[in-house]
Amino acid sequence: MRKKFVLMVFYTNINLHSAGTEKYIKAQIAALDKSDVDTILLYPVKKSLGAIVINMWGVMLNDRVVDILNTDVLRDSLYRLVDEGHELVGIYLHHLMNIELSALSSILSVVKHGKVYVMIHDFYTACVQYNLLKNGEYYCGDASLTEEKCSNCKYYGESKSKKEKVMDFLKGLSRLNLCFIAPSKFVEYLWKQAYPQYSEIIVTVPNQVLCGKYSGNKEVVEDRRSLRIAYVGAQSQRKGWNAWKNALKMLSKNHKNYSLFYFGTGREKLTGVTSIGVSIQRDGSTAMSDALRDNEIHVAVLNSTCPETYSYTYYECLSANAFVITNVCSGNIATQVRLRNNGVVMEDSEDLFSLLSDEIALRKMVNKYRKSDGFGPEILRDRTDWDFHEYAFQDDMHKHGCNIKSRLMRLISIRLYNFRYGKVGQAVPFYSVWLR
Repeated sequence: MRKKFVLMVFYTNINLHSAGTEKYIKAQIAALDKSDVDTILLYPVKKSLGAIVINMWGVMLNDRVVDILNTDVLRDSLYRLVDEGHELVGIYLHHLMNIELSALSSILSVVKHGKVYVMIHDFYTACVQYNLLKNGEYYCGDASLTEEKCSNCKYYGESKSKKEKVMDFLKGLSRLNLCFIAPSKFVEYLWKQAYPQYSEIIVTVPNQVLCGKYSGNKEVVEDRRSLRIAYVGAQSQRKGWNAWKNALKMLSKNHKNYSLFYFGTGREKLTGVTSIGVSIQRDGSTAMSDALRDNEIHVAVLNSTCPETYSYTYYECLSANAFVITNVCSGNIATQVRLRNNGVVMEDSEDLFSLLSDEIALRKMVNKYRKSDGFGPEILRDRTDWDFHEYAFQDDMHKHGCNIKSRLMRLISIRLYNFRYGKVGQAVPFYSVWLR
């Protein structure tokens, strides 16, 4: 094991899923590896012996599972690493779901000084319904947890108890340099509502760096040409799949000059819709951008009914110069569409049919964007700066806050980690690997 290492905490083995957070963590591990820094990632594992449940920790060294340990052994092993001269250069708390916070506090007790980054990938630290859906149904409007707003939500009691534990846990880290990292200004604004006491030590560091200008797929769509419209992403209700199906069902009764597509890994097929399978795990990090560009998609439907904290999919659509249809509840998608004027923000996800049924009006909106001087990025680079010291621990931060815009322009990026489909780390003897 190398002399420098970081400690990460997540709620699961990152090799088992391919969602946005896992993508971010893998890119971060790759960047650390480039800097000759090892990553030890911990995730909770429950072992059941009849009625007895034992809480354990899965341990990954970089991208490999190396062992499953109890809290005491893990704490002692971490102490041994530091005692033998290995330097812990940072702690990254990527998610606290399913984690016994008292056990995590015990593990971190061996760390007497250093930097701790709490990564706000969703709103779990504010509410156990981490998408902020009231009773699991619709966006509640903000991240505050109050009796007046939340008492009629089934998640209120559990969230109130969890938040108290999170607050105690964070207070226990006061001996360390603590900073909160948001992937978007939208998240920063909402999270401050939940934790106003930390409003001076939260900064926005986007997950990606947007490089260059893509000038393709920007020509005006003539009336004789079909308008190429695609639903992009997961086939789930909260991503807008049901609204898409309902709109197309009603639209089938009206002839429109549309060519309809689906891009993603979903298996459901719809009549009249061309499905194009796209997998980041299988095809690489640029797979979606490439597919949207190659198929010259004019309109992308990103109709999420819950607030997206970042949305890789939005930026992939932006990189193809696609006009984006979304709604006011989609979080950073709606924020970015308004900021960049590259789409339309509906008042309700179910307004999709009305929008699609007026082909003339939709074409005017699409072509207005295509005539504009707004262009998507040529390249989307995953962020490679793993040490956020430049953003988070300035001497005058508490007085003046953080202005990171100028710094972002200076960051050096590299092409990142294409995690091969199906590669899941196999367990190997713990002490022989990550303490070696």
